[in-house]
Amino acid sequence: MVVSNLKINQKRAESMAKIEELKKEIQDLSKRNEELKAGIIRTEDDDYWKGRLYEQGYVEPGEQAVVIVPPSDEKKEETETPKGKGFLETIKEILFGF
Repeated sequence: MVVSNLKINQKRAESMAKIEELKKEIQDLSKRNEELKAGIIRTEDDDYWKGRLYEQGYVEPGEQAVVIVPPSDEKKEETETPKGKGFLETIKEILFGF
């Protein structure tokens, strides 16, 4: 009888652990479901699609697209010190042309 009670208690503990695990999974899935619903609602908005189209480069009639380009690397190359030359040699070269 004691052995059967121990087995029952062990099964009960395993079942309770499984129940807690499943509850956490349900909470995670419910949260993900709410996020997906919010995403669906957002995609139904015209402003969302307008923004997506702008990202692709489309403009409305009468508008003009403006592209902002990052600065070129040419200036960076000029300011870099050549390998083998120290800081002072580089300054002498710039100032005196040596």
